[in-house]
Amino acid sequence: MSENEDVRDVLRYVILCDDEFAFYLAPSDSREGPLFLCADAELRRRLVRWGVNAVSGKLQSRGPYRRHRVSSPDRVGVFIRDLRSREKAVQALLEYTDLKAVTVVVEEQKNRDQGLSSSHPRIRRVSLTAVCRNGMLQEMEKTLTAHRVRGLQAMIQDQEKVLLLIQQDPDPDAIASALAMRILLGRNKLSAPIASFGRVSRPENQAMLQLLDIEVVQIQPSEVEGFDRIVLLDVHPSRFREFRLPVHAIVDHHPETEPCECPYKDIRPEYGATCTILTEYLQAAEIKISQKLATALLYGIKTDTLWLGREAAESDLRAFSSLYPLANHRLISRMDRPQLPRKDLKVLSNAFGEAHIEEEVLFVHLEDLSREDVVPYIADFCLQVEGVEWAVVSGVYQKNLVVSARNYGYTKNAGEVLRAAFSGFGSAGGHRSMAKAVMALRDLEEKEARDPWQFVRKAFLQAYRSN
Repeated sequence: MSENEDVRDVLRYVILCDDEFAFYLAPSDSREGPLFLCADAELRRRLVRWGVNAVSGKLQSRGPYRRHRVSSPDRVGVFIRDLRSREKAVQALLEYTDLKAVTVVVEEQKNRDQGLSSSHPRIRRVSLTAVCRNGMLQEMEKTLTAHRVRGLQAMIQDQEKVLLLIQQDPDPDAIASALAMRILLGRNKLSAPIASFGRVSRPENQAMLQLLDIEVVQIQPSEVEGFDRIVLLDVHPSRFREFRLPVHAIVDHHPETEPCECPYKDIRPEYGATCTILTEYLQAAEIKISQKLATALLYGIKTDTLWLGREAAESDLRAFSSLYPLANHRLISRMDRPQLPRKDLKVLSNAFGEAHIEEEVLFVHLEDLSREDVVPYIADFCLQVEGVEWAVVSGVYQKNLVVSARNYGYTKNAGEVLRAAFSGFGSAGGHRSMAKAVMALRDLEEKEARDPWQFVRKAFLQAYRSN
């Protein structure tokens, strides 16, 4: 396991303190909350009476850290008012633990540039004002994020050309994430182009590129050899299985369907959008977010979570709230006009006439579409039909069978069901309430699944019943 993979595996917060005010910065009403390492026994007794998980010890010695197994990937914060005691505690943390990063709360303006904690690369100093505003635990998470960002930047900084690769029909979440990554790395479109093996097809996404002046270059798989580093945004290597790409970094919110080893990997399926991860990166790196970038990131979160109504987490809400006042909402209104191609109206009419409901699942099949994105759009629409708990829409686009599944998020997991049904024929996966599968028609024919409509219905229901 690389150092980048283990950062979010264990959520344990440890706070060193010499004052009960630390409890108000990171309140907890259960013993599963933060562990408070107190400078003296009396402080520990007061916190314990409040139901807090607290212990005491000599914070400048090895004992408390060994006894309570303080180590990476713990999130550790230091709130010690006495400067000399704080410096000794920080020195002990650096000497006796393998922590990658430590958050130190400071309040004395006259001492901000003094002591070990002012310059050590493993220490992030945070003002008491910021902690009161954002919360101690959130600032400790930001410290770990800042550490990750420094590692990613160090891996990339000496490389001449970096490829920011997104999926074959890029959506706003992917486009905005790639734009944010370019800014995070301090690059321009020549040294870090945003690229795809396909093209941006949806009118709304094309409008986003035009209005925000973003370029997505369509490249061939053979061209990746000209880049020193490849960074995947909002997509997994399994979507490029046939190309065998030498991937160096992955940042995505989709669940990992196939294991992939690379130097840097940050996959957070609990997040509603990859843009949320990149927003946290920018904030942790203290990079100013311009109006253009805020507009792109906000639009990416909005489209992937349907205005925070689908697969959204608290982290998405925080990112959305921080971006909202910075964004250009007039431009978002101009982008946000989903349109169906006129040429597909007859296809849609015929498909709805043949729609079939079985076990509260609505099945719709669309033949010979002009755009792939019509499939998920119709799946969202079909979920509104009375008595329907699931919408499964399939369609044929450029000799591929595309399947989108939608549910209300409180039944079975859509990603798991589609993976069980279709992963043997192509790529399949997704989240609890929305998932997608793509299969080549020629592969289905070779496996004697020549009727896409019946194949989707039977394969889905079999996986649905067994999951």
